[in-house]
Amino acid sequence: MTTTVAHWPPPLVLHDDLDPADAPPHMRCALSGVIMTAPAIVASTGLTYQRDAVEKFVAERGCDPSDARCAVDALELAPNLAVRQLVEAHARARSKDGSLPPQSNDASTSRGGGSGGGGSRAWTWSTLRRVLLYTGPHTTASAW
Repeated sequence: MTTTVAHWPPPLVLHDDLDPADAPPHMRCALSGVIMTAPAIVASTGLTYQRDAVEKFVAERGCDPSDARCAVDALELAPNLAVRQLVEAHARARSKDGSLPPQSNDASTSRGGGSGGGGSRAWTWSTLRRVLLYTGPHTTASAW
């Protein structure tokens, strides 16, 4: 695998009056309960969490939040752009004028937590597929 700088989009900026209880469960982080503005997928399990919450969990415990037997490190986290798009569409639909507050274009200044600086792994679909296929018996190769 190639190690380069990952492209993490900046977290979505949402209106303050957007109620997390109104969001569907797949848009809320199982760790923090917040709407995922910076969703991060764990490559070994395919589960998604708010980036800062899962990075903190992995740094402190070294395992997947859903399975303590599954060792995970921060390099196994990748942005979940599909969930990010769903959250954005949900927030726009709930907005009075169909818009979002001004968004940051700089991922380094408003990252939604996590490790700062340094290189991390850029995930391509082929890399992510290889990780999912070769990380253990809990993955299903036939899905690909």
